Amino acid sequence: MAAFGVGLALRQRPGPQAVEFRGPALPAGVTLSRGTAATRIDANGRIATEPVDGARFDHDPVTLAVRGLLIEEQATNRLLWSETIGAANWSKIGGTTVSTDAATAPDGSGTADLITQGAGETGPSQDLVVTAGAAVVQSIYLKAGNPGVVRLRDSADNHDMVVNLLTGAVMSTSALTHHACVAVGGGWYRCVIGYVATGTGITCNPRLVTAGTMLMWGAQVELGTAAGSYVPTAGAMATRGRDGVTIDWRMRGVPDGAATVRYTFDDGTGQSVATTIAGGLASVPTTLARARVVRAAIA
Repeated sequence: MAAFGVGLALRQRPGPQAVEFRGPALPAGVTLSRGTAATRIDANGRIATEPVDGARFDHDPVTLAVRGLLIEEQATNRLLWSETIGAANWSKIGGTTVSTDAATAPDGSGTADLITQGAGETGPSQDLVVTAGAAVVQSIYLKAGNPGVVRLRDSADNHDMVVNLLTGAVMSTSALTHHACVAVGGGWYRCVIGYVATGTGITCNPRLVTAGTMLMWGAQVELGTAAGSYVPTAGAMATRGRDGVTIDWRMRGVPDGAATVRYTFDDGTGQSVATTIAGGLASVPTTLARARVVRAAIA
């Protein structure tokens, strides 16, 4: 019986061949590089900024549960003055007025702006130039005033979504590839619309469907098929750098050569990726199905 136990031990893999990404620090043998600061949701449910090369362990903004390590491609917020809707780059249609720094924003600062809109669908608006046929994602943090029904719209091509900010319910959509209205705590929602630009001009135009008020913060327009982490801007576009994550598999007993790595995401789904390990190291793709990774394991 003892001889059998020894033989079984010899056939076992030499240690855990998996990496858990649950924070607060990177596991041994994992490195991360990124050329810019970037944001995440911290353990208090607020948007927080991590420095260059800082690991971003993300949290659910409502439950505060850890959602894994954020691993994203490079992305650019093409809107200017993302938190300053009173800036001149934002047109104030139909007598719309903006009271700056009127409420607490999703990052805990007092930088949320109060939008007051008159009769008719007007609201703040900003025009941008893109390539025709480009995949575009607009996202913005909104909170209900009175009344609570808001339209997030690309008014150049009539891509839009109507939401009730009192409940988070999506009431209608038009010409979108995807959409979302996600609660982020404190009555705030991150509202997202994705679409394909039919021309070279688009317009970000969040607006109430009737006269009233709403709170607005963190507007973003990026190219791609999903809303990335928030990238704040002032008077120029701003770019979040790519997250370059490398895992040392050699210290986990995995030899060089071809391997299959199974990535598990924050929603419990997973993705298997053919990987080449060289010098004991392999990079984590930034093109995974989801950006929040909780585990990587040799399949």
